[in-house]
Amino acid sequence: TLKEAYAALWTGTCFAVGLAIGGMTRPSAVVGALSPARFDGTLWVLFMTALALTFSLYRLAGRLGVAEASAFSDTAAPQAVDLRLIVGAALFGTGWGLIGVCPGPHLVGLGAAPFAPGLWLLLLNVALGMRLAAPAWAALCPSRLASRARPDAVSTVDEVRSAVARPGATTVDLRPLVPSEMREGGFTRAAHAISAVWDTESHTMSLAALPADRSSPLILYCRTGRRAGLAKAFLEAHSYSHVLNAGGVDTHAPTTLAALGQPLHRHELGVLVQLFDGLAPGGGSSTYTYILGDTASKECIIIDPVLEQVDRDLKAIDALGLTPTLAVNTHCHADHITGTGAMKRRLAGLSSLISKASGAKADRHLKPGEAVRWAGGRRTLAALATPGHTPGCMSFFDDSIGCVFTGDALLIGSCGRTDFQQGNPEVLYDSVHAKLFSLPETTLVLPAHDYKGRAYSTIAAEKSSNPRLSKSKAEFLEIMRNLELPYPKKIDTALPANLVCGL
Repeated sequence: TLKEAYAALWTGTCFAVGLAIGGMTRPSAVVGALSPARFDGTLWVLFMTALALTFSLYRLAGRLGVAEASAFSDTAAPQAVDLRLIVGAALFGTGWGLIGVCPGPHLVGLGAAPFAPGLWLLLLNVALGMRLAAPAWAALCPSRLASRARPDAVSTVDEVRSAVARPGATTVDLRPLVPSEMREGGFTRAAHAISAVWDTESHTMSLAALPADRSSPLILYCRTGRRAGLAKAFLEAHSYSHVLNAGGVDTHAPTTLAALGQPLHRHELGVLVQLFDGLAPGGGSSTYTYILGDTASKECIIIDPVLEQVDRDLKAIDALGLTPTLAVNTHCHADHITGTGAMKRRLAGLSSLISKASGAKADRHLKPGEAVRWAGGRRTLAALATPGHTPGCMSFFDDSIGCVFTGDALLIGSCGRTDFQQGNPEVLYDSVHAKLFSLPETTLVLPAHDYKGRAYSTIAAEKSSNPRLSKSKAEFLEIMRNLELPYPKKIDTALPANLVCGL
């Protein structure tokens, strides 16, 4: 990117200036080396090979989770060129120029003359200099020294308690909602934690869900503490100054997690998989699709499938050894084409469900308060009418596992827009408060979308802190009337298709 190119050029320039100041390189000599008349291909090959190897190893280290190997990331957070990097490059160049010694050839020379005293003396002095500099560096930059500890090093109980006592402290759950995060079907979480998922493939996380004040304490946890350690290093590299690793629910529940002073609530989710529709090869709609399975009958329900992700979803279902029997849409979507019709073509016995008020075709139309029974009648989803985003919006509550699939009616820290598809903000406010905010406060909120890297919320959190729906009705109506959102990009193709089950 342009930002990376700028940083590389600036740092290299500082290094070159340092070499010139030290006297090892003269600007006139550099200009002369660039002259076609004095071109030396051997030197260029040497430098290009060294650069290619260096950048390749940095890429590899970044993929392996070494936070120091990544000066930049793909997050939307603003980044600044580290002044220490610039000063360090200049000092290194100055020092190299003053001594007039390039360490590379000398290291190679050890192979030819391993017992030459001069080479060993040089390396010994380098090691001694590093050792003498370490105490000064630790005194000047104690926080940086701490951040280089083992990635999975867990904070102490006293450190966690001290952080919790500070104003603005936030507990962050880094786990996605997938079976590997559960133990015997149970998903344990800290009662007041927010969700911000750590991406184990890219070794990054979205910063959009975190507090704007980067000096406020962030207390991270996952399942074992390993990802919390990686996320801690990542966040410190992004200028968060007070980040703690509280470990994992499987390994530190009696100690550092208990020090949070929050109840640990266990949800018996059984088989629940949350899948996200991201950019290519997906549809880019930021839709959450849910697979809800039953271990006894091996049946499953799929909620809000996306057309571009049908192959992925069916592979996930097959890997779990489940048979899909019901495909449920929370409403007639305008931002993506449902995958229900495509699934029905490939799976005999799959029935589609949607609310009657949606006006869309389906095998079964649901009425408010109707019970969706499955798994031989042992499992039930309660169909709750939550109109307002559209007239046909429904949420589905599973009391046995303590979660509600809210579609676009209630999002994490937000709600669906009400300026198209016969939306009505007053109706949305009333339906969410009457049907969803009346559920048990520990209920997990599982929305149809999220745009900030979060997996779940709770009824308690949304009732108390949703920036829109925790307001008075008058304030909510004022907010919704002044959103000035752009026209939905896919509505002209998605809506007609979804009215006929995505076909």
